[in-house]
Formats: sequence, structure tokens, C-alpha cells
Amino acid sequence: MKKLPEVLALELKEARAILTELGYNLKEEQTIPPGKGKGLGFKRVISAKELGPDQVKVIWSYEKYE
Repeated sequence: MKKLPEVLALELKEARAILTELGYNLKEEQTIPPGKGKGLGFKRVISAKELGPDQVKVIWSYEKYE
């Protein structure tokens, strides 16, 4: 099994590029802090977990919220 690279805190697009280049299929999920409005800034990876040999779940959030 290949070792999942460290993508925490990277911009989502950068993490996506790294992981897909290594052959992973991504399941992306957004998380939003309770009571927050519109997301602002870059989308950042806050969690990455290997679900299977070629499957990774990436949870992301915006840097800031209104």
C-alpha cells in the first residue's frame, strides 16, 4: 500500500493535484463552522483519510467566514 502524503493545510486544489497524480480517487467533503455564513479565502484541507488502497476522503473548509 502506498503511503498517503501529508496534505493537511494545503489549498484544496494543490492537495487534489498531488493526490490524483499519485493515483488516488478523492471523495471531497466540505465542513462549515456552526452559525457561519459565506466562506471566504482559499479552500484548505483540514483532514485526509485513506479509505482504501486508492481512495482518500478529504475534508476541507474555507480559511474565513463572514
